[in-house]
Amino acid sequence: MTRTWGAFGAAVLLTAMPAAAQASAGCVVERSADGDLKAFAGRYFTAADDAVIDALIACLGDPDPAVRDDFALTLWTQGLRGKHLKPEGLRHAAEQLTAIITEPDDKPGFRRPFAALALSEVARADRVEPFLTDLELHNLAETGASYLRGMTDYRGFVVGEGWRHGVAHGADLLMQ
Repeated sequence: MTRTWGAFGAAVLLTAMPAAAQASAGCVVERSADGDLKAFAGRYFTAADDAVIDALIACLGDPDPAVRDDFALTLWTQGLRGKHLKPEGLRHAAEQLTAIITEPDDKPGFRRPFAALALSEVARADRVEPFLTDLELHNLAETGASYLRGMTDYRGFVVGEGWRHGVAHGADLLMQ
């Protein structure tokens, strides 16, 4: 399944692939023509299944800030704030993101902080329109607290790499 995206003067094609393939290949994107990210978010998440969500989550750990920040995080935020993802998809995303932030740090250091930030958007979606059970909400709060307690990578901005913001993204999760 291929989707198009455009913003910030460039567009990206995102190819959704099975989670097992993503684990070895990571985020799969290609540069393409311009488009409207807000409209694309609606189309992207309307057709979203677990593989599509997993493909976008894989892009959150990409070392390229144009892919990670400008594409994946922006699309994730537009999709969730636009209420384009149903509770089943949000629960799947929360499971995948929780698994990432409970893993050891990856060498580049982007996967865990951006998973925490994406997870904060899931928590925000629940705060705006509750869908999590009390137990799920408690587990989400515990995940955020455990993430911050285990924080070992305090890198912030690195020229050419962008922001990692591990502490700030953990705080975003707990704030929600």
